[in-house]
Amino acid sequence: MRIALLTHQWPGVRLGGIGAYTRYASIALTRAGHDVHVLTLKLPADAFQSLPEGVSVNQIAGPVAAAGGEVTYRLALAQAFHDELITIHARHPFDIIEGPEYEALAIALAGKNVPVVTQLHSGSAIARDVGNLPADAEQAMR
Repeated sequence: MRIALLTHQWPGVRLGGIGAYTRYASIALTRAGHDVHVLTLKLPADAFQSLPEGVSVNQIAGPVAAAGGEVTYRLALAQAFHDELITIHARHPFDIIEGPEYEALAIALAGKNVPVVTQLHSGSAIARDVGNLPADAEQAMR
C-alpha cells in the first residue's frame, strides 16, 4: 500500500507523542513492505537519519504566524498539508492518508476524493478518566 502519514511533530526536534508514533509507524510499515510517505514541516536534515531506506519524507513550509491565534494557525497548517498532499496524490495516488485528530492536519481534505483515516489522540482523555478528573466543557466535547 502507498501510505501517507501526517505530523508537524518529530522526536528530538518538535516534541510530541504523535511525532514519535509517526516515526515508529513509518519504520514498521516500511519494513512490512509498504510505500510510506511522511509529510511534516521543514526540519534539520539529521532529524531523519534513523529512518530506514524506503521511507519518503516530504517537508513542507509551514504557515507564518499571524493574527488569529491558535485556531487560525491550525487551519493554516491543515491547508499547507492539504496543498502538498493534493499535489503528490494527483501524481501518484495514496491508498490511505492518516492524519491525527489532535492537530487536525487532514481536516482540509474532508469532502475530497482521498482516502483519509484519523488517528485518535486518546492519551489525555484516558489519563483523565483513570485519574477520575472531571472534564471541562472542551474536554467533554472531545
